Amino acid sequence: MERTMVCNYQLMIEPVYGIYVGPFEEAPDGGQWVKIRRGVYLDQGSLPDLPYWEINRHITRARMVGVSQTRLVDESLPVFTGECALIAQGVNTWLGAADLTAWRADGTSKYSACRLPEMVIDDHKVPPVTYSSRDGRRVGRENAQSLQLETTMPTEAILDLIRGGHPVQVFAAAGDIMRKVSGYTNSQQQRTRPLAEAFRDELMGMVVNLRKFRKRAVELVSAIDPGVYGPGEAFLRWVLLSISDLQLVQTQFPVRIRGLRYFLDAAIPSKKCCFEFDGSSKSGTPESQVEFTRRQQNLTNAGWKIYRLTWSSIYQWMRTVHEIAVFLAGNGVPVTRPLRHTWVALPSGLLVRERW
Repeated sequence: MERTMVCNYQLMIEPVYGIYVGPFEEAPDGGQWVKIRRGVYLDQGSLPDLPYWEINRHITRARMVGVSQTRLVDESLPVFTGECALIAQGVNTWLGAADLTAWRADGTSKYSACRLPEMVIDDHKVPPVTYSSRDGRRVGRENAQSLQLETTMPTEAILDLIRGGHPVQVFAAAGDIMRKVSGYTNSQQQRTRPLAEAFRDELMGMVVNLRKFRKRAVELVSAIDPGVYGPGEAFLRWVLLSISDLQLVQTQFPVRIRGLRYFLDAAIPSKKCCFEFDGSSKSGTPESQVEFTRRQQNLTNAGWKIYRLTWSSIYQWMRTVHEIAVFLAGNGVPVTRPLRHTWVALPSGLLVRERW
């Protein structure tokens, strides 16, 4: 098979930059090429200005291209599954340094595994991962393709996350897919939320027949929401699911105060209390800081009680869970013991200080 350069090529949803496939001596000039696997290189010069999770995702994609190019020699293109399948399709899983798992597309029952080493881009370290391939039970099912990469469909990949990932990953990734398939926007919720439900219905039709993890799967699929943006709001969604009645909570709840419209990240309108996750965009510039202060004052003056979360809140997550429970109870919202089937420790990739 002819080897070609893959640079800024288009996946199903978004492009991947700076991957070169071919002999190193023929790599384009000007690139800071780092070896992923033999014959596959990544231009590290295009990465340092990206957020933490984006660097992880770019390297994960490059690792998948490397694995696929190696397997082409054996005529057994792997079908990637789980988190790495979602990354290949441009879905925001927000951790991004995923172990690579794949089904063998040649129909054999051979199992193989290997270790892919740690990658260092300037001072950014992406941890080593394991690549494992299993038998070809998925051969014959519908798969998604994107040039050198073949993956399971997003619904199956979300099920893999439900089985082996964390609820925060499920909420972040599934919310991202729901927004994409429905065209969801905060200002068009009435029109787009029903469209997002089609994705939930498809997932629910798959999980009700599971033999293992069915209770956990039904709980998580019932709670995914297109109004959950990123890991901070996904973390909040997980906490509220685990210790309270999520049916009381509305995401991106619209309120109008003094002629201004705000969308609250998560709100319990009956108690007029809400939760807001403060990422860097909310107060990163003098202008956004002024708007942030005005928003806070307007909501408070209108009688809203606000609990604010930041990245440091997630880093100290057990204390934050206790504080949220106290906030809920103080506003008359019943609090329960954490649900055993969803209450698991946060993945370390969500707790790195580089996210701050």
